[in-house]
Amino acid sequence: MSKGMIPIKEAEEQVALACRRLGLLHLAFAEVLADQLGQKEGKRMVIRAIKEYGRMIGDSKRERALDLGTDLDPEGFRGVSDLPEFGMHDRIEEVEIDGERRIRAYGCVMGKVWKELGKDELGGCYCLVDPASSMAFNPDYKLVHVKSLPDGDPFCELVMRPSTERDRAEFAADETDWTVIEGAPDQRDFLQPMARQVPEGPKGEVLAWLLTHGREASPVVGRESGPPPPQGFGTVTPLDLSETSLHVFDLSRDSVEFPRGPDPGDAEAWTSLLFEKMEGVGAEVGVGRYDEVRQWYTSDIFLAPGSEPPEWRTVHVGIDLFLEAGSPVLAPFDAVVHSVANNVGNLDYGPTVILEHSTAGEGGEGLPFWTLYGHLAEEEVSQLHRGLVLPRGGAFARIGDFPVNGNWAPHLHFQIITDLLGMEGNFPGVALPSQRTLWKILSPDPNLILGIPDLNP
Repeated sequence: MSKGMIPIKEAEEQVALACRRLGLLHLAFAEVLADQLGQKEGKRMVIRAIKEYGRMIGDSKRERALDLGTDLDPEGFRGVSDLPEFGMHDRIEEVEIDGERRIRAYGCVMGKVWKELGKDELGGCYCLVDPASSMAFNPDYKLVHVKSLPDGDPFCELVMRPSTERDRAEFAADETDWTVIEGAPDQRDFLQPMARQVPEGPKGEVLAWLLTHGREASPVVGRESGPPPPQGFGTVTPLDLSETSLHVFDLSRDSVEFPRGPDPGDAEAWTSLLFEKMEGVGAEVGVGRYDEVRQWYTSDIFLAPGSEPPEWRTVHVGIDLFLEAGSPVLAPFDAVVHSVANNVGNLDYGPTVILEHSTAGEGGEGLPFWTLYGHLAEEEVSQLHRGLVLPRGGAFARIGDFPVNGNWAPHLHFQIITDLLGMEGNFPGVALPSQRTLWKILSPDPNLILGIPDLNP
């Protein structure tokens, strides 16, 4: 071995050390900005800085490609290497999926650092460097993460795709918050991430309607005055969640709020923990977020059959509203009861109702969509039947208590559904990370209806 050369294994270790330092450096800057400016504004500035960083990288690669006479296409981008071949990841492989050439990167060193520290969200902003650098190289193409370790996927998977007109316009606008990794959410307004991802066809039409009319919905929970009557409901006051005292829980896998929570099946312990937290901060309602990778869903009932490596349904595609058991549940729009079921079993929905709504205005024809209500009380649900008409704001159920509600702390699981896939009385409320994009189309953000301000972290 000639002087100055080292074994490849040692070289990989040295590169990994440098990547770990880079991951910590990014996180340090991101956390200082978030602390000084607030989470929302700080994250916006982090993303803006990463966009500029990616632009510098892409411009440099573009100049090198032109010097070499290389085409400014995806092959040309890949051909102008600017990263170490070894040490940044445990391993890299190339796969073909749906006719696309994709790169899978296992064990990203920086991603592992952020995960170890419980900082996946701020750390993951760094990944925007890939679409930014590719669009600086050639605005007609965008390198996107269809899977990402910081998002809870088992590996990162990248693919080069043609950019859209909106991608190019937003990338070119210096003052525009550019936050698109495969349509990743812009946190400034909960409507914007959905507006960026409206698919074509009926699902897209429903989503477009919700973007326009979702704020017209009645609150879906309320409080009841006086003791409840033997049957039905007393005087119910809807709880406008935009004006109600709330506490948004961090129930994520890397939760800072609950880093060592009780066992998922210990409903009594979770009830005490969550409701004592709400009482301590003066919150009437606790909120569990949409599109959150949860710490609870690790039992075999959430394991994808035959998945290799093993994959659990951990991405929450509803919003949870924690209130005292017995609190009334209301219809957000005029509705017809589509189906009712008691999904018995530990950590299942328990009593469940699916309502059907329509995008039709008066005298018009519209498209159907559905809302699901899980973890209810049994008595009121047993009085419902298919075809029962409910008015907007009408109380039809109550939040259930454990163990009847699936053995959870008392809360309502609320979910929008654009396609029931032929199901009745049940619909998945958590999704596989590998299918996250699909399930966010089938069940878009319930906050389109709930209107909770500043819900996203």
